[in-house]
Amino acid sequence: MSHLWDGEDTLCRMYSTGGLVFKNKFEITEQTDIRVCQMCKNTNGAVGNMMNEDLFPEAEIPLEAQIKCVEREIEFRKRVYARRVSMGRMSEVFADQQVKLMGAVLKTLQELRNADL
Repeated sequence: MSHLWDGEDTLCRMYSTGGLVFKNKFEITEQTDIRVCQMCKNTNGAVGNMMNEDLFPEAEIPLEAQIKCVEREIEFRKRVYARRVSMGRMSEVFADQQVKLMGAVLKTLQELRNADL
């Protein structure tokens, strides 16, 4: 199973959350018959392949794409943080605070979108 790398983490965030441990450096391959993690594939498709910096320079990422990204991040945090809390790796108070903070970011972006209508 292969994962898509965005330069810092896998798109499914398995690397940063400790779900993947790599003993060797990453290799870039041109194989077309490899199986890709479904979560990486879904995330890549959901953002319209925005990993390509030439496609969306940082200042030009559409507001709607930013909103979708934050919505995915909130759902991701809910799943991952619940697991971390149950394993004793994170406090429930901290987890709730972090989800609420990202919720505030989403609300701000949505208000910006609605103000432009």
